[in-house]
Amino acid sequence: MRRIVRATINALFYLLSEPSRTRPNVMRIMLSTPIPELIEHLEADPQMQVSWLATRDQVERYRAMGVGGQSYEYTVGRAKCDPRSAMEMRRAIQEEKPDLLHAFYGRAMSHSVLATSAMRQRPLLVSFRGITSRLHRFDPSDWLTYLNPRFVGHACESNAVRDAMVASGIAAERCYVTYNRVPPVQPKVTREELLSRLGVPPSAFVIGTVATMRPVKGIDVLLNAAIECSDLDDVHVLLVGSVKDKRVEQLIQNSEMSSRIHAIGYHANAPEFLPAMNLFVMPSRQEALCLALLEAISCGVCPVVSDAGGLPEVVRHEVDGLVFQKEDVAGLAAAIRRLHHDRTLIERLACSAKQRSEEFFSAERWCERVEKMYRSVLAKHRPGALG
Repeated sequence: MRRIVRATINALFYLLSEPSRTRPNVMRIMLSTPIPELIEHLEADPQMQVSWLATRDQVERYRAMGVGGQSYEYTVGRAKCDPRSAMEMRRAIQEEKPDLLHAFYGRAMSHSVLATSAMRQRPLLVSFRGITSRLHRFDPSDWLTYLNPRFVGHACESNAVRDAMVASGIAAERCYVTYNRVPPVQPKVTREELLSRLGVPPSAFVIGTVATMRPVKGIDVLLNAAIECSDLDDVHVLLVGSVKDKRVEQLIQNSEMSSRIHAIGYHANAPEFLPAMNLFVMPSRQEALCLALLEAISCGVCPVVSDAGGLPEVVRHEVDGLVFQKEDVAGLAAAIRRLHHDRTLIERLACSAKQRSEEFFSAERWCERVEKMYRSVLAKHRPGALG
């Protein structure tokens, strides 16, 4: 017990101590659990000095990929108040003296608050928000993260996320819509091979989705719409992802279309199945943006989405795909029928969506938006860091 108490006191003493160090005239950015493309983008600017924190495995993987910048091993503890994680982050901050620290996830955010406690020259803190749920002012964990006044900027995955943040009491000028980027998707298996593997006829019209199928994803809406289209004999449904919704389980097992519903469970490389789909449907009841949707349109699959959250920000109705009102089974069924009968429309919408993904949701465009946010935050709160 004495050793535990002594170790805790030493940890607190370390957190409250800070060696002095001069700051060179460069813009210093520190990233916690970042995306490699962002590191490389920022490193290309000679006026920026980039450092980043990641787990040992991530550091080794990124280094093997040739990712630059100064790396620090960082243990992402299970708890938001993990002293070891905070100490590791503080050491890196003391070494690098960043002007700005971007913490991408909740635990990293709380660790950054703890790590910068009692610092004479703290870095500005920036977050990332990828859900549309509102924050709760009586939730202590929210005060360790998004509601903490040290966070002067929030990268929002969509306008829907930004609206939810503002509605939660975050100042609008602190919320920046950066969207997200399409992760690299390179399917190696052809549609014909995939359909053969799944036991689906080669002439099938496949309606698919990729998701962890909780009630919020609205997969029951998709299945009920497919059942309404059961008179179209070539319609099959492909569900990729674990099912955590009892209504969906019952529809898969007991519907009149059971033989044409292919629920293949979780796959580590889920995007591999996208080429098998004629339509990608995301019928969410609540959604920030949806990476699976971005992956689908980058693969040239025609999207059909609900109007929940940020989905209509990705898919423009009648331009890049079709948008229906969330919970509207009949509306989704009508969209499926329309596209089933008009393959030329599918091709036009899919082509437009793919072009949009390349022009707006590429890693390069996303990195540019994030960098613009950094510069805006620094200009407002620490203009001297811009040189």
